[in-house]
Amino acid sequence: MKENTDWFSKWTENWPYMRSFRVKKIRMNVLLASLIAFLLCGIILLGIKHNSSAENIDIDEYAVGKVSEQDVIADRDIAYIDQEASRLLRNEALLQVPAVFIFDEAVENDVLTAYSTDDPARAALKFLLDGGVFAMPFTGLENYNKNILEARHEKDSTVEREELLYTEIITMDTVEDAARLFFKNNNYSEQEPEIYETIRKNVRENVFFSPEASRELANERIKEVKPVMIQLNKGDIIVRKGFVINSENMEALNSLSAQTDRYNPSRLIARIIALLLCYGLIVFLLGEKSLGRLLKNSEVYLLCALTLVYVIVASSASSIVFPNGITSGILIPAALVVILSEILVGPRVAIILAFILPLVSFCGGVVDLYSYVFILVSGLAATFVIRGSERRMDLVIAGIFLAVANCIAMVCILLLQQSPAGVWPASLFWSAFNGIAQGMLVLGILPPLERAMNAPTTFRLIELSDLNSPFMKRFFNAAPGTYSHSLMVANLAEQAAQEIGANPLLARVGAYYHDIGKIDKPDYFVENQTDHNKHDDINPRLSVTVIKSHVKLGLEKGRQLRLPEEVLDVIGEHHGNSVITWFYNEALKRDASISPEEFSYSGNIPRSKESAIVMLADTTEAAVRTLKKTTFTSLEKYIHELIMGKVEHGLLADSELTFRDLTIIQDAFVRVLAGYYHSRIEYPKEPMPEGAET
Repeated sequence: MKENTDWFSKWTENWPYMRSFRVKKIRMNVLLASLIAFLLCGIILLGIKHNSSAENIDIDEYAVGKVSEQDVIADRDIAYIDQEASRLLRNEALLQVPAVFIFDEAVENDVLTAYSTDDPARAALKFLLDGGVFAMPFTGLENYNKNILEARHEKDSTVEREELLYTEIITMDTVEDAARLFFKNNNYSEQEPEIYETIRKNVRENVFFSPEASRELANERIKEVKPVMIQLNKGDIIVRKGFVINSENMEALNSLSAQTDRYNPSRLIARIIALLLCYGLIVFLLGEKSLGRLLKNSEVYLLCALTLVYVIVASSASSIVFPNGITSGILIPAALVVILSEILVGPRVAIILAFILPLVSFCGGVVDLYSYVFILVSGLAATFVIRGSERRMDLVIAGIFLAVANCIAMVCILLLQQSPAGVWPASLFWSAFNGIAQGMLVLGILPPLERAMNAPTTFRLIELSDLNSPFMKRFFNAAPGTYSHSLMVANLAEQAAQEIGANPLLARVGAYYHDIGKIDKPDYFVENQTDHNKHDDINPRLSVTVIKSHVKLGLEKGRQLRLPEEVLDVIGEHHGNSVITWFYNEALKRDASISPEEFSYSGNIPRSKESAIVMLADTTEAAVRTLKKTTFTSLEKYIHELIMGKVEHGLLADSELTFRDLTIIQDAFVRVLAGYYHSRIEYPKEPMPEGAET
């Protein structure tokens, strides 16, 4: 342990917001373990190199017309341009581009200056030239639209564009017909044939084909044409073994080779920043302020190891390429890590890991979006299917439910991917196998981890609550009164813990073992005495020494039995530092100068709800035994006084119990004890039959 440095404390005093990040102590071994785990995970994630097909094969050995000697499978999603299809699409778009014709304004001015304003020929010529007399070239139009052209007319620095059908335009061959139609539509009087000859001889072409403008327009239209993209999904077979390679196969191979992963600085920096953010998020969410308690060293080591194993497996799974686009998420044991965390550390930690670990693998680039969704759903489902498991075989049942959740997630992914029907059976099979296999793996991995961590898991506590175990049988034979007292305390503690949301199983087991230190000298404790009290023959100071020793002896026996740390805390804290009142009062009669500390227990006050509940249950059960006549009202009042006495002496200050919790605990104790000490009627003695021996 190392205290925070003074400069950090002073700095945070000047920044109120930063005070929330201050910690009382820095556990250097825990910090070092988490940093080592983070660095190892970062090296694995940043150093992983996806095995692309371009690296596994020699592209030069493949050519159009050759027979492939192996299957080539895409190890990632790739997209490339289909050059041939794009070329055909551009050619088709080019054929739709109209040729560009441009008006020459000077021609119209030259032609009309020779005529007076009231000359019918001038009106006809103006009509023809305004509409445009098109000069049709012999070559150059064959690459453009066969039906439409574009006419451009510059007026006052603006360009007017108009698309016309070739059948609608006027040429030198159709000038006379157009002039006759003009006279007819404008109600001019019938003219002499000579006027049409005059118009035909004087009219000139004033709209000309512009190759440059036509090419420019074609280029603009071609740029608007989007290339034809071919999308290959991870797992798609590019070339099959034994098949002849065609141009499309070769193009896909070249694209795959060109898109091999190369670690550019921007991608590397982005991944480092993302992983640092994930690490900071994990540290924050698993901290004491967010989690509500300080993780034990062994729990931190476990989480570091599980995270490292998860990253190694996820990185290895990412290098395996499945055909037909099956996601690699089916190989990642997210649920295994989450279930072990929930059983060995707690449900809050499991939920946090269910969110963070998929994010770590996604930011590290080892899974795609679909795999991220799969392992996220699998991890979150694992936090729910494991709830309420009390037998080890329940883990197998949880695995079956997890398989169902995995299959539902996979169905959604397959629908989003629009996967073909042939992919569904294999994907659903491996998804179900993933769930069942992880449930069975937990069944095999959990026992050694339980023993190594000595964790108070549900399964371990249920085993310790077995009253037929050899130790509990020995406890019953050696100290039957204490054994009976412990059973009653266990009933009280379990009921109270259940009603306030604490761990009822831990409270029950803690109550079973809280007085095991009395097993060696049971006769010195009143519940095991019958007709003689040994303390009547010895000094109160010696009596107190014997009484106080049962806590220390209980801790020693608990360690010999390898009881979980939480159960040992109950043994060491169930009396706290309270005064052994009876012997203290007896000693005062002999020596008024003695201090209460000499007659006080030397343990810590309860630091958990379960430990505090056992303390209250222990005191309540022992005190209620002394009542000669109990009623519901008297019990309620007496128990309230006992609990408030603990509060007044500060014995519950560190237990996190609220006054509302204490009220609920009191009501639970009253209900249980009222049922146990209920009033009974006095049965009359049966008369003895005549002739019976007495």
